Amino acid sequence: MLFKDSEVENPFNGMLMEYLPDLDKDQAKKLADSARKGGEIPEFSLFEVWLQQRASFGTVMLDSMDYVTALTHALRVAPNLAPTDYGTSRQRDLGQLWTDVARGFLGEIGFAKFMRERFGLDLVLDYSLGPIEEYLPSDIKAIKMPDGNLVEPGVKISFKTTKFSGIWLDIPGAQIGHSDVFVLIKLGIPREHFLAFLKWISFIKDKLLPHAVESGAINQTQAQDLWDSLPEFKKIPCYICGFLDDRLIKSPPGPVFRAEHTRAGTLKGYLMQSYVGWVKDRKPELVPEELRSANWRFESIGTFSAEEHFVANAGSLIFSDLEWKNLVKKLTKGKL
Repeated sequence: MLFKDSEVENPFNGMLMEYLPDLDKDQAKKLADSARKGGEIPEFSLFEVWLQQRASFGTVMLDSMDYVTALTHALRVAPNLAPTDYGTSRQRDLGQLWTDVARGFLGEIGFAKFMRERFGLDLVLDYSLGPIEEYLPSDIKAIKMPDGNLVEPGVKISFKTTKFSGIWLDIPGAQIGHSDVFVLIKLGIPREHFLAFLKWISFIKDKLLPHAVESGAINQTQAQDLWDSLPEFKKIPCYICGFLDDRLIKSPPGPVFRAEHTRAGTLKGYLMQSYVGWVKDRKPELVPEELRSANWRFESIGTFSAEEHFVANAGSLIFSDLEWKNLVKKLTKGKL
């Protein structure tokens, strides 16, 4: 791992906790490691600049009521969605689909909180469910102005929510034409988040465990031990990483990649490190023609599915305070 545990061995750890005090050490290290791999931190001399101008500025915290909101709306949406992952045959059960959709909504809620806390912009998110073929779980229904009036957004924004370790904004197929702006959101959500939530609302203590004791599955002592072993619900960090718009789509920067060789020195393929553009049949289009048929891997993720994707690594996204303010102007049509 890039950031070691010892503060003496690595002074960057102290900076992490100074600028990201609401994150635990593991979360902060994971966010910084993915930022390095994704090109957000081009060199160590800019580490504190990244923390100050991007990580700290872009991070908000989601609480238990945000989680309730996301789960509730996801429960309405999930039963109507196809159970397969995009581009794969893997089937998800309804419970997993429910929490997967909830994570997406948490990202949207985090973006709304970011806009409110940083720019005083109050977004009204669209949780409605239309026809499945038209459904994109990322939309802003309206903007609530300071006088209480609602106005339609001047641009359409869609969101991609990934884990803290994610470094790619991945826009499947034709979705690139459905929005003007695409935002990458990283969610520092632990794998035990749903279990911790069930403990927080006392479902396990008041419903599940009493029935288990009554049925004889466990005794009271075992029930208490189970309860004590469960994780506590904690606030969830949400990092608004940056956005992609028409400027990057039409005029992407050149790709950055390197050759990979076997131990014997034989060329085995290429690793894509920085890229904005189409990936079709797992191959990047914006590389020299003689390399398109080569074996390609993408930093951190390995490969994309065989379906068409428009992708951008985190380091290539737009993120400055000025650019966000310009986006706010477009959203409000200059009224804020």
